[in-house]
Order: sequence, then C-alpha cells, then structure tokens
Amino acid sequence: MNWRIGGDRLVKGVSVKLKLIEMSKEYRKSGELCRSRVREIQAELESGKVRGGEKIVLQRRLTVLSAMARDTIEMSNKLGRYYAVRREVDHAGE
Repeated sequence: MNWRIGGDRLVKGVSVKLKLIEMSKEYRKSGELCRSRVREIQAELESGKVRGGEKIVLQRRLTVLSAMARDTIEMSNKLGRYYAVRREVDHAGE
C-alpha cells in the first residue's frame, strides 16, 4: 500500500499532490460556507420566531460557526500568502 505524507494529500493506495494554493482555495470555500450559515442563523435569530432553548442552541452554533469561518479564512489567507512569497522567491533569480 502506498501512503504518502508531507506535501501530499494522504490517500490510501494513491499519492495525490495537493498544492498550497489548492488548499488555500478549499479553506476559503469552507470559510465562506460557514459565513453563509452564520448569516442564515443571524437572520433566524433576528426574526423573533426563535425562543427559549432553541434560541440558546442557535446562539451557540453562531459562536462556533463564526470562529470556524474566521479560522478557515485566516488559514486560506496564510496559505495564499505563502504560495505568493514562494513564487516570488523562486522567480527572483530570473
């Protein structure tokens, strides 16, 4: 069985190269999905239709999803900057 780690995505039986820019895009997509759900929950809470225990559950979800959105988009930005810096360094001698 071929297991690879490091710069490769770990896939059973197959080594798939995953570039940092691709990872950045995946993190961005996940972060945007979290943001979208945050907006939906905020609208639901602001509608006034949610009360009691359900409101508390939604507020907790909102807190968690907000943190997830922030963290995944931050990681996307870091990966994107690393990729840009690497390209500059790699092409500096040209």
